[in-house]
Amino acid sequence: YLGCTYKDMGRDLDAIDAFLRATSLFPDTTNKYYAFSQFELGRLYSSHLMLTPAQNALKNYKNYASLSNDSLEMSYADYYLGMVYVSKGDSEKGRASYRSLLANGKAGINEKGFALFQLSKIALLYDKDYDLAMDYIDQYFALSDNLGNFGSALSIKGQIYENMQKYDSAYHYFQLSLQSNSEDIYTKCSNYKHLNYIASKLNRYDSVYDYTERYTVLLDSVYARTHRSEIKELMANHTIELHDREMAE
Repeated sequence: YLGCTYKDMGRDLDAIDAFLRATSLFPDTTNKYYAFSQFELGRLYSSHLMLTPAQNALKNYKNYASLSNDSLEMSYADYYLGMVYVSKGDSEKGRASYRSLLANGKAGINEKGFALFQLSKIALLYDKDYDLAMDYIDQYFALSDNLGNFGSALSIKGQIYENMQKYDSAYHYFQLSLQSNSEDIYTKCSNYKHLNYIASKLNRYDSVYDYTERYTVLLDSVYARTHRSEIKELMANHTIELHDREMAE
């Protein structure tokens, strides 16, 4: 619970430290709070681009969901594991996770919408199947009509048009994405990177410098948010604590 409180306060490093300590205190790995601690660790690692630790933690959580035969928890596991697989470049495992989620009767509309969004990314980035990517993202918009912010999905649609060399349409959707009031710094950073390229294709040379500057500033912010070295230090300290405890016992 302390880890959850820290996470809600935006104190991710303290949250990771608390969750790591929690995982070593439960009587066994079948305890549901052990599984929830692994789930929260997986989400936090993922948000800081620590993909291998995120994958390991989320697999532990999925094992609990499988043993408990809990379809709702399984949908959450597939949701976040799929995201990690895609980020690591493992498109096949990512695709399998999201198809499993779509077939899960307990999965909510948010999770199913996200699955369609990620399947569109896989078709775009890994399969180079732009028609299929467009079909998935249009399904996302149809399913998620009442979910609000579409910034990331609009950006994906822009990337699809960019790869189809329909630069006017791509420019339009990247601009719409920026106007969607999205607070997602990663999407904004990506938008400016693509707009920099497209502006040159459309002879909008007066905009290229501005897009480059905005992309560079946001990229620095993205790197600053990862805290990889601090998280690795927390993980190392936790391992040392466990070793010292075993030696003492």
